[in-house]
Amino acid sequence: MAIQAIVLAAGEGTRMKSQRPKVLHSIAGRSLLGHVIKALESLNPDQVRVVVGSGREAVEAHLSEIAPDAIAVFQSERNGTGHAVQIALKDLKDLKDLKSSINSSKEKLADTNGEILILAGDTPMLSGETLRDFLTAHKSGGYSASVLTAEHPDPTGYGRIIRGDDELLLKIVEERDATDDQKMIFEVNSGVYLFNLKKLVDAIAKIKSNNSQGELYLTDVVEIIRKDGGKVAPILCEDFTETLGVNDRIQLAEAAAIIRDRVNERHMQNGVTILRSEEHTSELQSR
Repeated sequence: MAIQAIVLAAGEGTRMKSQRPKVLHSIAGRSLLGHVIKALESLNPDQVRVVVGSGREAVEAHLSEIAPDAIAVFQSERNGTGHAVQIALKDLKDLKDLKSSINSSKEKLADTNGEILILAGDTPMLSGETLRDFLTAHKSGGYSASVLTAEHPDPTGYGRIIRGDDELLLKIVEERDATDDQKMIFEVNSGVYLFNLKKLVDAIAKIKSNNSQGELYLTDVVEIIRKDGGKVAPILCEDFTETLGVNDRIQLAEAAAIIRDRVNERHMQNGVTILRSEEHTSELQSR
């Protein structure tokens, strides 16, 4: 099955308190964006598009080093995730006829009959194995769209997953719009999506910015597809930490600790003994 990917990496990352673009901060010798690109390699996508914005020059230069075949798409005005995807799907300013612009684009998507994966560039803990499982579940279910979800121990701030009686996705409710009962739901939107490309093209041209933020939301595409008769599935990720994003220095340190533990576990499973730093210090002092 043809698979393409869009990585959303245009955010300013102001909470990092850094002049460096957020996606270029490093963990374990690899940038946040580099970790996402590495996870994508397991799917062998036909094409990867990376939406860049803040720190464009630095991000594009880094992208040319780690993924020279990826296409950088500049989002000059950040107007929501839906807007970012619109720009990634086409390189024309006219937003009225998305189908025509895709067909006429010099860098048109390789196969409009395939699937397209959309994910954020600041989720370094997302693994290739999880992406493969996500794709397999999406394909086997014959879904028009799928959303990777997670059972989060503290769902505050996340969009809640509302399932129907058939366990398919009804809608995603943002925290600020959720009722008290909906806020008690622990299954949340990870921001990782799989779409049938034709369904995405049809739906994304219909989204509107009539919300409190005045932005175009990708979550609205999911609801449009469902209302048009498409099957939309919430697919649960077993390890919620894989879906965590990095927005500040604290989350960067937490992600680094998780990735370091994963690396150490792989080494130990292969027969390497790793001493904790305090144990190592105590051992040296006793000699």
